Amino acid sequence: MAVRVGFEPTVGVAYNGFQDRHLRPLGHRTWTMSGRLLYAKETGRLEPGPRRAPRRLVGTMKLFKVRRRAKKIDQELGKGLWRQAHDRYVRGLDRYHQILEGVEDDAVYNELVTIGDHLAEQLPRVYELCRRGQQEFPATEMQVPAGAHALHGGLSRAANHLATTAEAEAMVRLSNGQLASVHHRARQVVDSLTEAESTFS
Repeated sequence: MAVRVGFEPTVGVAYNGFQDRHLRPLGHRTWTMSGRLLYAKETGRLEPGPRRAPRRLVGTMKLFKVRRRAKKIDQELGKGLWRQAHDRYVRGLDRYHQILEGVEDDAVYNELVTIGDHLAEQLPRVYELCRRGQQEFPATEMQVPAGAHALHGGLSRAANHLATTAEAEAMVRLSNGQLASVHHRARQVVDSLTEAESTFS
């Protein structure tokens, strides 16, 4: 996701919402506090729970990580055209994630999680394309540099198709759409990234 300030995000972090999301019903242990031990609901036994760092330390570590990541993104993507292309894809993933939260049918939810996983796995491809775009076609503003139209066009189409994937997902959530439509639009996202990569082939 991205921490947004003003019109465009200024701090970016890796998106991992779908990879950390469990399918339904739960296939993992659910821990609850019981004295000094944690109770694993699935086993019915009291067992030591996972150790956690102090809350203040965790917050500090995350802050430093976000700052380092933001600095790296500024250096590699700049703050213009290619950064915008990257952030558009991140926002599309964020929207897909938000819609997923409202899906009640377990089978549909699990299928949408699988699609979301695949879309999230494309983010490193998007980042690398934007990084190479900034490296070979530097842009400090929103104007597309000469020779970069195919690359930028592919990235733009990928973000647009991701947005329509989220729209199809919303229709499925409302029982007015088909999962096949979500799959189709997700494939268009991947195809657009492949077209963008052809710029460097």
